[in-house]
Amino acid sequence: MNKKYVFILVLLALCAVGALLGVAKKDELKCYAKDAQSCLNVGMKYFENSHDPVAQKYFKKSCDLKSAYACYNLGVMFDNGFGVAKMEPEAIRYYTKACDSGYAPACVNLSYIYYDSLVYSNTTQAIELAKKACDLGEGSGCYNLGFYYLNANGYRKDIPEAIASYEKACDLNYSPACGLIGNMFAKGEYLQQNNKKAIAFHQKACSLGNEKSCALFKKQ
Repeated sequence: MNKKYVFILVLLALCAVGALLGVAKKDELKCYAKDAQSCLNVGMKYFENSHDPVAQKYFKKSCDLKSAYACYNLGVMFDNGFGVAKMEPEAIRYYTKACDSGYAPACVNLSYIYYDSLVYSNTTQAIELAKKACDLGEGSGCYNLGFYYLNANGYRKDIPEAIASYEKACDLNYSPACGLIGNMFAKGEYLQQNNKKAIAFHQKACSLGNEKSCALFKKQ
């Protein structure tokens, strides 16, 4: 390649890097001026860099400035030990802040903790949080709600509510729910056996990217 063109390409690359650094610097300055979105942006840059623990600092600033997504990200960090020590109490704290602000995925993750935790297990709370996520239009929340209605220990099994929750999750295009209802119709489990409906639900799940349903649908 001509040295002139190599030089131009290198120059363009340096300019691009400089531009990115300039944007990052602007976000940091705006963050210190208490702009929640800018703090979140900086935090995301650090988090995407192998879960750099510095992300916590900026997520916390953004969370304190009422960014529900930043609070959620803090919850994810403490829930999974991403760049920080894994601590359920801190995960619960930040998921709760995000969920209280109406961020549905935080309600879903908080529900998981209350359902699975050895220390903080609370089935009633798990169900309430899944219902809140579902009401906020989060398909995975509806799906979990259906699961809890069928499987939660110490809680009355409610098949009609479980089916309704799974159907709502499917209506919200959550593919595992569509596939599950398809299986129920195919096997006659909780629902009257109906191959036509089974195929329809697996077809929808497949269209949403559910590989298992695609494989089953192709066998029909």
